[in-house]
Amino acid sequence: MSCLWGDFGAALSEHSYGYDSFVQSFCGAGGKKGAIDSQDLAELEKRRNDSDFAVAFASVMPPRQLKSLLAGLRRAHAIQSANLDRLAKALSTLLGTASRAPGPARISAPYTHRLLENLDTPETGFAIGQLLRYGRFDEPFLRDLAAKTYDYERSQAPGSPYWRNLHPDSQPMCAIPLDERDPMAGVMAALANHPRAAREFLTDGRRDPLEYLTCERFWPGNTEAYLDRAIDIAGL
Repeated sequence: MSCLWGDFGAALSEHSYGYDSFVQSFCGAGGKKGAIDSQDLAELEKRRNDSDFAVAFASVMPPRQLKSLLAGLRRAHAIQSANLDRLAKALSTLLGTASRAPGPARISAPYTHRLLENLDTPETGFAIGQLLRYGRFDEPFLRDLAAKTYDYERSQAPGSPYWRNLHPDSQPMCAIPLDERDPMAGVMAALANHPRAAREFLTDGRRDPLEYLTCERFWPGNTEAYLDRAIDIAGL
């Protein structure tokens, strides 16, 4: 059976971490493709603060596959909502651990670039929100990601696919609800867990994001609440 996690198990075996049996189970090798049960989730949760595991995971499980996995599970309802939340928390914490790992192996700007590819699609917007909102990230990594998301959004024309994806009057065919697909909301949710990074991003004198985000930007659904939390935690 094809594994959603690609060569993850083989790569971790090469690192001698002994995680290959877990990965095979996590991929659904013993059951329905794409299914993730509570035992597998518990195993992932147990390893989410292990920096060696986190770096190895990030090195062989590229952002494209992570985003595809989360969006696919959400669209297909292939996992209970509670377990999808647990999976998102575990993966977000894992990426945060990888961003704070010692030495050059930690995830950095190239990973950010790949994470933000296809930012104008509902699937990427959903996955970004899931992967960012729970972890504790390296602050330069998070500020760089926030700045890149902001710069991309500001470069998009009002009628672009990016904005059509977020506007209730021009919805693409998509099973992901409107208020779950805003990448900027995901960034604000992440900043709300990082007071200094939130303050430094929101007070960036070159971009002046606070004026735009509070006075000009359209926030779909209830997503403006994430901005409010980021502003509050930043002490602004």
